[in-house]
Amino acid sequence: MIIAILLVREDSMKITVIGVGLVGATTADCFRRFGHIVSCVDVDGERLDELAKEGFQVSPEPENADFHFVCTPAASVDEVLARLRGVTGLPVIRSTVTPGTTKHLMEAHGTHICCNPEFVRAATALQDGLNPWRVVIGECCPTHGKLLAEL
Repeated sequence: MIIAILLVREDSMKITVIGVGLVGATTADCFRRFGHIVSCVDVDGERLDELAKEGFQVSPEPENADFHFVCTPAASVDEVLARLRGVTGLPVIRSTVTPGTTKHLMEAHGTHICCNPEFVRAATALQDGLNPWRVVIGECCPTHGKLLAEL
């Protein structure tokens, strides 16, 4: 039997991962392994039940956090950002969106948004997430870009 001991770091961040398909589940697992407090949000109740069994915090709606990683299909990103109104935390788009989308969404929602695309392969997603060969940060401003880079 393997027992995983997950420690919360003294400098841990509270992270919400919205959309827990391959990219979202990998993102959540990696941040949790790095000692951050992770909550998962998804419209699929069965998926949330599975994550809860694995020890993740789950919620049907986003709550206040330091970062909100949006890992939904591109067509849902605008809707997710609307759901984040009134919730504190920096939205970070991990969905594959076309160039200019983040700028357009920042203007439409009147908020800062960063972009941090993923580069994981289905067969090796966790390994790719823990040992990325590339990290891209599209910053809305130097302050938020630095925070995301530190994370």
